[in-house]
Order: sequence, then C-alpha cells, then structure tokens
Amino acid sequence: MRSTTWKGRCADMPAEASAAEREHLVQLARETAAALTRAMGDDGIGLTQFRSLLDACREALAVAEIFALIEYQVGRAKGKGWGAPLDGGKKAGTVVLERAKTLTDRRPGASEREKLDQLALFFGYLYRAAVAQKG
Repeated sequence: MRSTTWKGRCADMPAEASAAEREHLVQLARETAAALTRAMGDDGIGLTQFRSLLDACREALAVAEIFALIEYQVGRAKGKGWGAPLDGGKKAGTVVLERAKTLTDRRPGASEREKLDQLALFFGYLYRAAVAQKG
C-alpha cells in the first residue's frame, strides 16, 4: 500500500514504516545529505538521482539490485559525483551505500519488499534533505 494522501515529489513513498522508523530515516537522511554536500553540484550528484533511487526501489525485486546500481554509479563516476572523495577519503556513493546497508541490516527478518520500501523512504527523505542543504 502506497501513501498518496499528500502532494509532492515523494507522495508515492510507502506508508508501512512506523513513526519511530520514519524519524530515524529522516535523521539518517539529514546526516547523509550533510556528508554529501561537497559531492553535490554542477558536476556532482544531481538531486534527481536520489529520486531515481527511490523509483528503482519501487521497481526492484531484491535489495541487491539497488546496491549494484549504487556501486555502478560509484564505479563510473571517476572522482566526481558518486565517486567524489569526502572527508575521511570515502567516495560519496560509498557513504550512501553504507548508510543504505545499515538500514537493511537492522531488519534481518524483513522481506525484500519491506527492505526495499524502507530504502525508498530513505532515498525520498535524502532527496528532500539534499534540496534543503542546497537551500
């Protein structure tokens, strides 16, 4: 079941997450957007790429598909965008991938669909947080 009770670019995000889960996802998205600030911009990660990850979560059947998509983006980035080095030397996409994996690891008994729905929420919130960061 998808939530369509409010208007906006992320109106089709899953509604199954509890309030506490959503609060955690929003906070993680804010922290991730703050970490990615240097990687976003003209030659960087475009904001619509986060929205594309949300859409990919809706279409995917397995979490591994999403992780492979992010790994692909990092591999082809050549030091920009997804491959931009952040503080500490990690690539921007690696940070996103690690954060996404922490979400799925927190729910070992969840189905692939539940994990994908949670990732979709995270990427939707990350999109919003990134827009707010660009201000």
